[in-house]
Amino acid sequence: MLRLFNAFYLGLRSLTVQGTVVLVFAVAFGTWTVSWFGEREVTKQAAESIAVRLDRATRTAAAIVSIRAPGEFTVTRDGNGQPLAYQVVQGRAAEKLQPSMVFDVLVEDIARVNQRYVHLFRYDPEARQFVRIATSMRGPDGAYVREVRFDEQHPAFASLVNLNRFTGEVPQPGGLRMADLVPVLGEDSTIAGALAVDVGWVDSLWKSTYDLKDETRLVTALIMILLTLLGGGGLFLAMRPLRQLARYARAVAGNSEKGAVPYLGRGGEIGALAAGMAKVVEMRGRLEKLAFFDPITGKPNRTRLEMLLESALDEARDKRSLSLIQIGIDQFRSVNDTFGHVIGDALLRQVAQALGGELGARDILARVSADEFVIVAKDIDNSHDAQALAQRCISRLDRAFVLPQSEIYISASAGIVTVPREVESAAEALRDAGLALHRAKSQGRRQIVVISATHRAEAQRSMELHRELHQAIGQKQLLLHFQPQIVPETMKLYGVEALVRWDHPEQGLISPGEFIPVAEDSGLIVELGRFVLDEACRTARLWLDCGIAFRHISVNISPIQLWQPKFDRQVARMLAKHGVPAECLCLEVTESVFINRETERVVDMLQRLSRLGVILSLDDFGTGYSSLGYLREMPFQQLKVDRCFIHDANTDPKRANLLAGIIALARGLDLQVVAEGVETEGELALLRSLGCKAVQGYYYARPVPALLLPLEVERLRNLDPAGSTAKKPDLKIAN
Repeated sequence: MLRLFNAFYLGLRSLTVQGTVVLVFAVAFGTWTVSWFGEREVTKQAAESIAVRLDRATRTAAAIVSIRAPGEFTVTRDGNGQPLAYQVVQGRAAEKLQPSMVFDVLVEDIARVNQRYVHLFRYDPEARQFVRIATSMRGPDGAYVREVRFDEQHPAFASLVNLNRFTGEVPQPGGLRMADLVPVLGEDSTIAGALAVDVGWVDSLWKSTYDLKDETRLVTALIMILLTLLGGGGLFLAMRPLRQLARYARAVAGNSEKGAVPYLGRGGEIGALAAGMAKVVEMRGRLEKLAFFDPITGKPNRTRLEMLLESALDEARDKRSLSLIQIGIDQFRSVNDTFGHVIGDALLRQVAQALGGELGARDILARVSADEFVIVAKDIDNSHDAQALAQRCISRLDRAFVLPQSEIYISASAGIVTVPREVESAAEALRDAGLALHRAKSQGRRQIVVISATHRAEAQRSMELHRELHQAIGQKQLLLHFQPQIVPETMKLYGVEALVRWDHPEQGLISPGEFIPVAEDSGLIVELGRFVLDEACRTARLWLDCGIAFRHISVNISPIQLWQPKFDRQVARMLAKHGVPAECLCLEVTESVFINRETERVVDMLQRLSRLGVILSLDDFGTGYSSLGYLREMPFQQLKVDRCFIHDANTDPKRANLLAGIIALARGLDLQVVAEGVETEGELALLRSLGCKAVQGYYYARPVPALLLPLEVERLRNLDPAGSTAKKPDLKIAN
């Protein structure tokens, strides 16, 4: 059955079959249209003939009633002489309309003239039935068949009781008869009965029409079959050149064409089609090269690599594993920016040539992006040998490449995945190789990373966090905690830092160290930063209204936020929205904001923020850019020392000297110093001895929700500078 279905489906795809089907439908439509018009005309003539016969029978019945029973009924006619009703002349209709010889003779006379049945009915209002009192119909014994009734189920009942004539089909034993029923009215012009005449069985009246329709349909079917056979055969012969050209086209698509294009020298449409096919064959090589090969290096591109890799995977599943190595040139963009794309393209050609020198005869080298190449090593089935090959390739590129304008030194990193043990498709293999290369580049230059289950899990986790973080921002799952900053000499509150927290509905609190990098990589950091800034200003307004002295709230600003051209306007809108004085907001900026960016643009943004009146703080000083020249030009009022300089500084003289130098530098630049991450009494003592302005860390307080900050302030207020619990004066704001 399946084979028959497939054969039928393939047959429908044939142009010959499709043409034959169209021909069949066209012939069928034409013949059936003619047949339909003929049948409609025959039906119309038959209906008119039946109507004429009914009209004549009804008129005849009315004429005979007027002549033979003038003392019994009067006839009411319309303008055309058509009888509309009969009315009893004298007496009560209920008493007069009873079985009698008078009515038997009357219906017999009408039936003799019409040569069809005639019936006279009396209406019984209590039973709501018409009862036959006279008829021309006789039973097998020759007696009148009078005991016949019909009620509301009869098609003529409704018309008659409404004093209307009924013409149409009525049920009789053995079938339907075409009849005309005229109401009989009583002395009060209400329904009293009915006189019915018919012209015969419905099927008999329409028999000639039915026969003609059957003959027409049979002839139509024969004509359609004949034309289909003739047309289909001719179409099959006419389509033979197209079928051969189609087979040749499939061979071209499958890279298996043989010989010249058929019918190439023929005229007409077939010859033109063959000539076009010849041009397609001629251009196929060039098109394939453009579609599947990199125009710069001549190596397979990503599309071609996926095709080759799928084939290699099928082979590897049956025989052995293979390895995929993705190599990326470190900082290739700087080559294009410095020397131009012409030199960059020349460098890529030399890189491809150098990598090819390390490959075996069965290996594949492809260029998959601007600065990335992929090696499919078919004869390497373990990560150790794959790393060795990757190291040889990286070493081969770690040299000077001689180009027309200069010598260029480059380096490269590599990501490795072994297949098919770890992946099931070419797309998965390339995805994992790219992930491994990304990991390698994030670790620095000349690095090699072999993909692992941990890497995949981290990538999956990052994707899930990105999706859920996007939802979390809109669903208010994020909240702020606040960590006090204390002046150790006086135990006064220097300020508070706002720290974002993610309260996941299923996973609980997620560390900022986990979701902040995801936000920065995905661009969500702009939306996240807007939320933090808005929430911090809202909290500041709340504290101001409640009389809580907090001095200022510090908010960490991502470099991506600061690089936005209208970030200062956003800050101004937030302050105005919540009615918060600018000096109550401190923006903390890390040194990474200056990396790979126009310094003038960053300085301009910082100056615009400074003109708003907000406090600017340089966060994590010493861990990144650390340019003292730029530090002198920036409008910072505060410098935050990273914990890496504070940890164990009280026991490490070198670290203590470095910390002392940073604090002295800040003083020389008239910057207030805040040390973060203070956790031990020894670290606190050292910072106090060095004259640090303020400290922040677990030694004094952990981050708490906004509503708990007053309690934390109360607790800190009871501590003296030496750490005792002696009662101190109320906590005040540091000047």
